[in-house]
Amino acid sequence: MLKKMLLLFVLISSPFITAAQTVTDPAAKSPEDEKLNKAAVDFLRETLSDVGNLRSLENRISFTSEIAGLMWYHDETEARNMFRGVSSDFQQLILQYDSQMNALGSVDGADQPDVGSASFFMEDESSRGKIERKFRTALAVRQQIAMSMAEHDPDLAFGFYYDGLAGITNPDFRKQSDNSDKYFEFQLMTQIAARAPDKAVKFATRSLKDGLNYQHVEILKKIYAKDPDKAADFASALLSKVKGDTLKRENFWVVNSLISFGSETLEKSQKDGKAKAIYSKSDLQDLAEALAKALLDLPKEAAGEGASYLGQIQKYAPSRASQIKARMSPDERYGANALFAVSNRAYTNAMNTVANDYPSNISRAQKAREDREKNQQQMMDDVMKVGNKDLPKDQRDSIISQARKILLSTPGRDKKIAGLSILAAQVAKAGDKDLANQIMKDAEGLVNPN
Repeated sequence: MLKKMLLLFVLISSPFITAAQTVTDPAAKSPEDEKLNKAAVDFLRETLSDVGNLRSLENRISFTSEIAGLMWYHDETEARNMFRGVSSDFQQLILQYDSQMNALGSVDGADQPDVGSASFFMEDESSRGKIERKFRTALAVRQQIAMSMAEHDPDLAFGFYYDGLAGITNPDFRKQSDNSDKYFEFQLMTQIAARAPDKAVKFATRSLKDGLNYQHVEILKKIYAKDPDKAADFASALLSKVKGDTLKRENFWVVNSLISFGSETLEKSQKDGKAKAIYSKSDLQDLAEALAKALLDLPKEAAGEGASYLGQIQKYAPSRASQIKARMSPDERYGANALFAVSNRAYTNAMNTVANDYPSNISRAQKAREDREKNQQQMMDDVMKVGNKDLPKDQRDSIISQARKILLSTPGRDKKIAGLSILAAQVAKAGDKDLANQIMKDAEGLVNPN
């Protein structure tokens, strides 16, 4: 019966969605359309009834979610109720796994029953592995359901996403879910940004409590493309986060990118009165000040890291740029590789000032630096295109290959790791998880185990 139900489900889903999306005016529906639509809905309800008889709660959750997504195009209220039932069942399933894992005790055996039997521990380990596999599968299903809900109702999607694991008490499960959520949460917000920018601002702002991330800048850009006013609201939240927290090294490039994008929108608004700037010049000065202060707080031996960010700091906080340069050795000032810096006139002027210490080499050094900067910026621009699934495969493969070559030959381990992580995220976004894992292994090999 299940195989027959699956076959019918696959056969009916495609024409049902197509019909529902192409017929926008109810009055324009032909009798044939009405008949087909009614037959499809009746079939979905009948299938839902069969799904309710499945013994596996996991299967009931998955099937009901798919049916709810299809039903939404015909009866939103009924579909919403289905999704709510899915949420309730999923929470029940997670609590079931959590209870089973807790009953087995801690991994180190401190809470294990004193049975003194080797066979017991083998059975226990087998049970633990089964539960862990089921939990990992549930996490993947949770992501699929959240994406399905997000196509229709962002609030419903995030309610399910955040509340679904709220009852977990097992520390191992909590750790697994936290690791699983880090990247996917931004995927979900990116999808929502394209449909409902106001909702994306709400959820992206909420995510700031866990810290600033480079993906926040990408979400900001998505929101800006859809609704510049809403983007300004989120940009304000990002500014408050930067000013209110102590910046960590991994956030330096994030703030630098934020300044770059803010500067871009400001210049556009000055040229075109209709364009909206997400930051004023005063806001950009505050961001540059926060970044410069964090760089100046680094140990003396790490002063050379500031070279990557001098372009934006020089533009909005020139006195701070002078302080950063003063802490560098002549070689650091002259030869530091600015992988993630944005090429602009202010940065070139800053490099001219530094190069005055080397008058005999000024032309050659500056030309080499400008070429390197241009190539690196072009590489980063290309990398951000990799996540676009419409990009032809041969073009994507070429970009990935060239980017890996440039990144792995770039001086500076931290910059290699950051660049490879960004590339891997875009590759995963494009759907190639295996290649993304390979790239992350390249980055993993650069991490100091100490």
